[in-house]
Amino acid sequence: MEEEEPRSIMDLPAIREFDAFPKTLPNYKQRSSRGGVLTVFVACLILVLIWHELKEYLFGEPKYSFLVDPSIAHSLGINIDLTVAMPCHYLSVDIKDAVGDRMYMNQEFKKEGTHFDIGDAKRIDHNNSTSELSATQILHASKKGQTFGKTRPLVPDGPACRIYGNTQVKKVTGNLHITTLGHGYLSWEHTDHKRMPKPNKLIWLS
Repeated sequence: MEEEEPRSIMDLPAIREFDAFPKTLPNYKQRSSRGGVLTVFVACLILVLIWHELKEYLFGEPKYSFLVDPSIAHSLGINIDLTVAMPCHYLSVDIKDAVGDRMYMNQEFKKEGTHFDIGDAKRIDHNNSTSELSATQILHASKKGQTFGKTRPLVPDGPACRIYGNTQVKKVTGNLHITTLGHGYLSWEHTDHKRMPKPNKLIWLS
């Protein structure tokens, strides 16, 4: 004697025909070009919002804030590495701050003879207001340049001078001066104007 298999509730005709999300019948729909344009507009708006949220999630959004430095330290460390198209003998380095103090940095910063080569350096134009970098662009650029560049060759009494080093300065506004002998400061030697350097190459400043 064969046993009847139990019937599932899903096999009932009423359950099969049941629609939990009833649709509007085509007889009650009216298609128009305005509705199509609105649909396309809403779809584009949704895509833009999705892209904006996805971009913010992947790349982040910088938030800027300004505050007074709470540290008690009175000094600030600076690092510099640049090449001047002039022999080291004619160059003098000093710092003058807003307080009026002047520090001669010929001992703090090292000067070495080398060759001057522009290489992949780019011109810095302070009058070009369109060349602005955001914090995000700077961070991405720093990730690409993690390898160290080649050290400039040491050439005793070379035609150019590499000035590099670090020192401590006051936390006030100041200027770093690289001048030639006899120009701006008292010196027994005067540098000819024809020897004045025109191009300079800044490697590092922080």
